[in-house]
Amino acid sequence: MDPADAQDLGVYSTPFGRMGDILLTLTSRHTLRHLQLSTDSSAGAPVTLAYLEYNSKEHHFLVAASFPDGIESCIANKDYSLLRFIHSSPAAQTGRQTDSLAIPAGQQVFKAFYQDNNFYAITVQKHANTLYIYRRRLGAGFEIFEKETAIHKWGVIWYHGSKAFTKNYVDNLYDLVRSVGMIQEDSETPPLLTAMIYRSKCYIRPGTLYLTFDDHHLVTNVIEIPLDDRAGRLLQFKPEDWYHKTVPPGFSTGNSYIFDNTLITAAIVHHQPWLAFYDLHTGKLLESYAPNEKGNTSFPRSPIWQVGGFWKKDKVHPIKMEDFAVNAFDFWTLGISARKIDSGRIEIGVGTIYNRESFGQMMLIFAEASPAVLGAGAAVIFIGSSVKPMFFYAHFTDDIFKPLPYKELTDKSELIDTFANSQTTSRKRMAGFQHGEDYWLTWYDADQQKYLIYKF
Repeated sequence: MDPADAQDLGVYSTPFGRMGDILLTLTSRHTLRHLQLSTDSSAGAPVTLAYLEYNSKEHHFLVAASFPDGIESCIANKDYSLLRFIHSSPAAQTGRQTDSLAIPAGQQVFKAFYQDNNFYAITVQKHANTLYIYRRRLGAGFEIFEKETAIHKWGVIWYHGSKAFTKNYVDNLYDLVRSVGMIQEDSETPPLLTAMIYRSKCYIRPGTLYLTFDDHHLVTNVIEIPLDDRAGRLLQFKPEDWYHKTVPPGFSTGNSYIFDNTLITAAIVHHQPWLAFYDLHTGKLLESYAPNEKGNTSFPRSPIWQVGGFWKKDKVHPIKMEDFAVNAFDFWTLGISARKIDSGRIEIGVGTIYNRESFGQMMLIFAEASPAVLGAGAAVIFIGSSVKPMFFYAHFTDDIFKPLPYKELTDKSELIDTFANSQTTSRKRMAGFQHGEDYWLTWYDADQQKYLIYKF
């Protein structure tokens, strides 16, 4: 790769073709490149499918999708007021505009994606509770669906201070959308811990979009938005279901995660861990786990791993639940996610992040640790920061969420050493994404002038 192409590098991924390959899109200051990345490790270098001239100062790449006759890319102008659709032929490696969409003044583009070969653009009315869904079917033009959600003073985005030059309260749907720190486009790819800890999240599922917000009273607000003309609905999940009384906001922190049709909530109350499972459609509490008599988890789990420390900057080592709980409370940054590990079992991951140099809580607030909201596929851009994670895992059945014994790895040395050594690698221009059972890590090596791709 030419060094000029590595400037302002953006990396996006999406499934490609029937063989399960990956459509890898690289955007730089002057070019947009679509490549076919084979999931077969012996297949060699990626194949360039299309190469377009691209001015990153005037345009923003949003999303791409593969079709039998080529690749379609959606590109926005500088202020996101016009979306253009470019069709690229793999044989000719050229592109031509086939369609466009003008975004009315007063609306802001939140997310663009493809689902079942249909294009969707989600916009929100500035400083209001109105959201718009633009749906484009091939050969059928655009449809517009307007959604209203009653949001009024839901609460604080960051409990300890606020991010620089950003409003710190959710007073309407516009505030909620602007505070979203995690967007998950499928239920198979678990998010990064730095995305999980955000109070506002977006989940894109077949035919439905979910927006969630966890306030400092541990109430989880869920907005269910069908991607058609059906009306949406607002659900609230309150900690009284599992805590059995009002939680003290100054002595608690928590977060939530949507897994299939289940809402999972995790909390630290008075430095003790809680976990609950809800049926997302009915709002019914399915199961909850209070701390045991020693203030620990009442279900089996892995050790709690801490990455780095004041004296162990490049080591991964176990810590006590009390240390985990104190950091989660001090930084108000608890996160949770879930993934299916086999038929009948799921793995729950709970974590927090901290500043390993102990320079204070405000360092976390200003740390560049979140993925971009606008984007495509499962791409995640890692940005260097002194913020480090603490985390643990637990296994449950995927039906009634009964705890299962946690089977630890017999030899963690290779895993831990690899994880620790990766902390010294420059995160600039590094990206990672999961595809099926494989994890891909990519970055630009300036010394070799090559874009390197690793599969694990």
